Amino acid sequence: MEGFLQSSLFNLVGALIGIGGIILAIIFYRRSKRVKKLSYAVRSFSLVSSSTSSLPEFLATYKGCPVTNLTAVKMILWNSGNETLAYSDIAKADQIRISLPPKVEILDVRVNVPSNPANLLKVHRNPEINEADIKFDYLGPKEGALISLLHTGGSESKPTIVGTIKGQGSPLIHTPGMTAKPMGRIIVLTAGFALVVITFKSVMSVSPYIGIPVLLGVWVLVFTHVMYLLRSERRKLGGIVERSFEDAFTAKDFI
Repeated sequence: MEGFLQSSLFNLVGALIGIGGIILAIIFYRRSKRVKKLSYAVRSFSLVSSSTSSLPEFLATYKGCPVTNLTAVKMILWNSGNETLAYSDIAKADQIRISLPPKVEILDVRVNVPSNPANLLKVHRNPEINEADIKFDYLGPKEGALISLLHTGGSESKPTIVGTIKGQGSPLIHTPGMTAKPMGRIIVLTAGFALVVITFKSVMSVSPYIGIPVLLGVWVLVFTHVMYLLRSERRKLGGIVERSFEDAFTAKDFI
């Protein structure tokens, strides 16, 4: 009876590992698909706020015009896909542009740090609709630019990058500050499966009758943790950016 139970548990281990392998194969296949995708991130720095401008005898101006709010913005835009993105991949009826909430005016916008000058990435303010058009020849994987912007809203008035990439949809906003670590994922996966096997052998040496629940519990914990890591990376990163403008974006100053 004990031999039969042990044989059944070993079969269960093989089945769990097989299922886990299939799930991971699907995940890595989806990640290896050829995609064209734009991502961006935003940091805002309040220079003048409504509370500051209400101080007695305080007057803030920009190019001679009074302002009650003045916010500097860093925006980093990059190709987070794994295929070169040409400007012809952008829908003509919904081109890539920077947009702000109503009644917030763009005062200045410029490309500060391009990752590759050959991209010919430029921004042009369109005062009639209070947006800024983004043009480029092409963007290779990881390529993009750091864009600086001044506007008359508060720091809560976040600019967004809108438009449509054919077959992919709108640019995605991401939280910066997380770097992809493929080797780390491999180590986590290897350690997780090793933990399952070690736990299984240890429990079986004590009591084969509690091996199945413990093994299932450990496998669920490992799988949940791995899925959390993968989802966190996808949510926070969206792709690796060129170091030249990543450092400028994460710097504490707004210039």
